[in-house]
Amino acid sequence: MGHTPLELQLMKENAELRAEIAALREELAQLKRMLFGKKSEKIPSVSKEFRASKKPSADDESAAVRKPEVIEVRHEVAATLPEDQRRCPHCHQLAEKPLGEGKVSTVQDYVPVRFVLYRHVRQTVVCPCGKHIVTAPVPVKPFEKSQYGAGFIAHMVVEKCADAIPLNRLASMFRRQGADISVSSMNDQFHQAAQTIAPLAELIEHEIAKEEIVQADETPLKMKDPHTPASEKAQTDGKKKSPRGYSWVFLSDRYALYKYSSRSGDTPVQVLGGSSGTLVVDAYSGYNEVTQPDGRQRAGCLAHVRRKFFEARLAGALIADQPIGIIREIYRVEHEAREKDVQRTEAHLQMRQARAAPLMAQLHAWLQGNEDMIPPQSALGKAIAYALNQWDELNVYLTDARIPVDNNASERALRKVALGRKNWLFVGNPESGENYATLMTLVSTCELNGVNPEEYLRDVLLRIHTTPQDQLADLLPHNWRLQPAAA
Repeated sequence: MGHTPLELQLMKENAELRAEIAALREELAQLKRMLFGKKSEKIPSVSKEFRASKKPSADDESAAVRKPEVIEVRHEVAATLPEDQRRCPHCHQLAEKPLGEGKVSTVQDYVPVRFVLYRHVRQTVVCPCGKHIVTAPVPVKPFEKSQYGAGFIAHMVVEKCADAIPLNRLASMFRRQGADISVSSMNDQFHQAAQTIAPLAELIEHEIAKEEIVQADETPLKMKDPHTPASEKAQTDGKKKSPRGYSWVFLSDRYALYKYSSRSGDTPVQVLGGSSGTLVVDAYSGYNEVTQPDGRQRAGCLAHVRRKFFEARLAGALIADQPIGIIREIYRVEHEAREKDVQRTEAHLQMRQARAAPLMAQLHAWLQGNEDMIPPQSALGKAIAYALNQWDELNVYLTDARIPVDNNASERALRKVALGRKNWLFVGNPESGENYATLMTLVSTCELNGVNPEEYLRDVLLRIHTTPQDQLADLLPHNWRLQPAAA
C-alpha cells in the first residue's frame, strides 16, 4: 500500500529535521571542543606527522648534539691554579709545564640591556670680529625633534611587531632596566617610525604586484577609535562592539606586504589589480576581483580541505579517515621533495605528476562517490562540498613546482598579528592600523630575507632621509647592506 501525499510530505519533513538536528549536534560538539577540548584535539600538522615517523639517521643524531656556532666569544676568563694545588703529591715538585691551552669550558650568559644617554656637545666658534659664528651640525636623527635614538626605536618596533609585545608591557620592562619611558612617548615614536619608512612599504607594494606567485590571507583586527563612522554607527545602534577591520598579508619569496582595511575585495584589487601570475588563497570571494578570467590564475589550499575533513572526523564521521589518508599521501610527496632538496625544480614537478596527480584523482573519485550519500548540512557534507567547489583551484599546483600545495605560509605570516591581537586587543584607528601594517611589512620582509630587522631599522631610519627617490630600492631588505659609517 502506497503512502498518501500527506504521509510523503511528513516523511520528507521528518528526514530534513533529522538531518538538521544531526548538523546542529555536530556544531554543538565542535563548539564544546573549542571551549573545553584538550589541546591534543587540535588538528595536527602533516609535516609534524612525517617528522615524528622518521627514524633519526646518524647525520640527524650528530646534528642534534652539534652546538650551534651563533654566539660570539666576548670574554675569555683564565683560571689559574694556586701553588698548593700545583704541587705533586708524589715528587713534591711544582707542576709548571703547560699541557696545551688547558681545558676549555663555555657558559652562555645573559647581559642585561643597557640604556645609554648620549650628551652631544656641538662645538661653536666665532671669528675675531665677532660677526661670524659657526656651530657643528646636529647629529642625524630618525626624525625631527626626536629625543630617542634609532637603536631604541628599532628595538621597540621589533618587540611589538616581531614579538607582539604591547607597549605598556614594554614600558614595564624598560623600567626594570632603569629607563622610565611613557607609553604615549613610545606610541608617538612607533607611528613616526612608520611614517618615516612608509616609502619603502609602498615600494614593496609596487614590487609584489610584479611577483609571479603570490599567497594571500586575512584576519580580523578590531579598531577602537570612537570617532570613526563605523564606531559612531555602532554607538547609535546601541552596540558596544568595536568596529572590525582586517589585517591582510600578501606574500612572495622576497616580500611580505601587510595592509590594514576592511574585508572587502578592495584591498586585493589595490595590491594586485591588473597584475598577472598565480594567487594562492582559500575560497574567500574577496579575491575574485583579481583572479581569472581577467586576472591571476587562482590556486587553492589543500590544508583547508584537510582541516574540514579533520573537523568532520572529530564530529564522529569515521569515514573521513579515507580522504584524510589520501591527503596525507599527497603531502608525503612534498615532504620527500623537501628531504631530497629538489623543491621547486623539474624533479619536484615530475614527482607531483607521477605520484600526486593519481592521488588527487583518487580523492576526486571518493568525493564524487560520497557526495550524494552524505547529508549536505553535516560537517562531512560541507567538507565534501568545499573540496568539490575548489577542485580546479586545488589542482593548479600540479602544473608548476613553484606553486605551493597550500596557503600555510601566509597563515603563518598572520600568526604574529593574531598573537598581537590577543596581547593588545585592537588598533586605535585606521591610521594606526596602517602604520602597524607598514612596520610589519618591513620587519617581516627582513625576516623573510634572513636580515636582522633591528639592525636594519637602526640603519635605515637614519639613511632614508638622504637617499634619493630613485635609489630607495637599495634600502629594501633583500638589497640592504649595512654601511660602516652608519653603524
